[in-house]
Amino acid sequence: MQSELKPIPSPTPSPVTRALAVVAIIAMAALLASAPAPAAAADDAKRAKVAELIELTGGAKLTTQMGQLMAQFIGETIKRSGKELTPEMVESINHVVNKKLSADAAEMLAEMQPIYAKHYTSSELDELIAFYKTPIGKKSIDVTPTIMQESAQIAMAWTRRIGPQVQEAAIQQLRDDGLL
Repeated sequence: MQSELKPIPSPTPSPVTRALAVVAIIAMAALLASAPAPAAAADDAKRAKVAELIELTGGAKLTTQMGQLMAQFIGETIKRSGKELTPEMVESINHVVNKKLSADAAEMLAEMQPIYAKHYTSSELDELIAFYKTPIGKKSIDVTPTIMQESAQIAMAWTRRIGPQVQEAAIQQLRDDGLL
């Protein structure tokens, strides 16, 4: 035989008790709202690690390096158009590129942070930060821009040299396939 559970009648709270209960609920809600959720705190900690990693690896210098590559590309484009690239033109290009990039650098770095957070765990970020604080890590930071710039020059020259051949071969293949 099952017995039916009946609620225990509670005494009617006094107005003071109700007021205290409301104040307690409001205070608890305020505390909960102001305290970061564990996931948010973890996200903030990870964001801080990403920011440190970007700072350590010269994230701010990234715009300078990008500016150099952009200016170089613009100069190459001008040369390919048959015009002479004068030192005054190079100076003007560098000025415009650097001005534009420095104005938007913080925004770009902020947009990059979620990418790092997506691809690295918090412990991996710790390891990377530790690495970049070592002598070889610091050297890696120092030489990588030069390696990238020199590699970009080779890639640009290679693309100019082989690009027309690749384009010609692709067009010929389209013709052979009856698609062009």
